Amino acid sequence: MAGFDLVDPRQAPAVVISRIAQAKLVLTESLYGAILADAFGVPWRPFAVSRNFSKAKWADWAGSLNLRVAVAVVPPPDAVTLLRYGKPPEPFGTFFPLDLETACREFHSRIAPPRSQGWMKTAGKGVLGRLPAARKLIGFSAARTAEALTKLAEGAPLLSDPAKREDLRSAMLARLDALAKRHGASLAVA
Repeated sequence: MAGFDLVDPRQAPAVVISRIAQAKLVLTESLYGAILADAFGVPWRPFAVSRNFSKAKWADWAGSLNLRVAVAVVPPPDAVTLLRYGKPPEPFGTFFPLDLETACREFHSRIAPPRSQGWMKTAGKGVLGRLPAARKLIGFSAARTAEALTKLAEGAPLLSDPAKREDLRSAMLARLDALAKRHGASLAVA
């Protein structure tokens, strides 16, 4: 609906990596999608549709590249994602930063004792989860998601500094080489 190509992460790794490496822009909810895009010098934009998004992991990676990242909160095409993982605390259509403070808040919320939802809320989620027609009444749709992703693609993309990427790559290869030598193996890097 938005005119984008979907890269299915269930495809063979070589296919997924090749498609990301050849893209002009990558919109991704997956940290690995952003890592691959950035490693190949492909501009990218992050988004989240539910609480199933690790702000701490993203913040750690972005910090390693000295990137200032704001993640778009995009409505999912179907409410089943929200029923399963929960709605992000930020409103749809807004952005949240990936910084140390955000990562620490998320970490503390994940280790806090779970709150009981009550039987009514649990029962309601169960009914909505089984009835696609009822979920549509909540207002989520593929068209709404496509509109949000189109708007996201119009913003300034992210990409780490090429020199920083090369420094990290060189450091990684040096560590791998030292590890291989310690174990009597040789390292072949393409």
